[in-house]
Amino acid sequence: MRHLVTERAPASHAHLRLAPDRALVVVGSLSAKAQDRSLPRSAIRSVQVLTAQGISAAPYFDGMGELGVSSLVFLPGSQRLLCSTGADLIELDLGHRSRRCVDVEDLVDVHEMTVVGDRVWLANTGRDELVAVDLDGRVVDRRGLAQFRRAGQTRGGDDVEEVNRFHVNQVFEAVDGTLCCLVHHVGGRQLLRRVAARIVKSQGDGGILDVDGAGSHGLGLSGPHSARVVGSEQWVFDSGRSEVVVFDAGWARLATVPTVGWGRGAAVAADGSTVYGGMSPVRRRYRPFHSAPTVATPAVEAFDVAGRVSCGHVELDGIEQVNNLYEVDAAIADLLVGLA
Repeated sequence: MRHLVTERAPASHAHLRLAPDRALVVVGSLSAKAQDRSLPRSAIRSVQVLTAQGISAAPYFDGMGELGVSSLVFLPGSQRLLCSTGADLIELDLGHRSRRCVDVEDLVDVHEMTVVGDRVWLANTGRDELVAVDLDGRVVDRRGLAQFRRAGQTRGGDDVEEVNRFHVNQVFEAVDGTLCCLVHHVGGRQLLRRVAARIVKSQGDGGILDVDGAGSHGLGLSGPHSARVVGSEQWVFDSGRSEVVVFDAGWARLATVPTVGWGRGAAVAADGSTVYGGMSPVRRRYRPFHSAPTVATPAVEAFDVAGRVSCGHVELDGIEQVNNLYEVDAAIADLLVGLA
């Protein structure tokens, strides 16, 4: 393995509580806007692997995409995965070291990809659309979200613009088996306010849409990401407030857990004892308007499920923001690092 950081305090990796046969795969990139960037594209190590021994880059992915890799999804019962840089879909077979482009039109800013049954659901964020492909990569469903949009009225003065946008970033199966998607704006309307020559996005009305039933749960979340089922609970990163919110099966709030930064990307340990979250600094444009805690460097933070507390975090090099996070078998992680 090629280590990005050759020395880390052993206690820091112990905080992750990773089993010897498990690894975390971190996907990260440049910031989307040039004014938020601090690294050149050549410095981005877009896919990295964390184990109890250290952090390694998967160099095969270094040059992929304008910004880096957006998301992966590991296909069950195989050594295959799908990879997106936001505008494409690529299938990699790690065992055969083969690659093919999957033909899906009009992908714009793909966020998370999730296996549900025999389908992979893509959050096609830039088009406010859900796209499903089968496990062989054929498109089997595409759904816009216009049916969920509520009538609205522009609020504020001349410096406020209302736009139609849900900002969907994930499709997932809830505790009760309902197919849901996580959105930043549950009513499908976002306010943009101009402050000191900056465009500042409104947050605070994030929630859940029932994909098949056309219902919704307005959860009052600020820029939420990465809903995960954890036993009988549902954990969602309330990114704009630097928190994880724990919900029951009916979306009643049970607890709030502080995080060290903007949470995006999450994984649940195979034994269910730990939730891992990708933590990023708040983007430079938003720091003057952001009061919640934020790390200065991207990191992975571990959370104890039973105690609902942070176990600590490990800093990352070579990315500006964490996009997604996966817990996998260590043998799969080794294949990723060894790709040529």
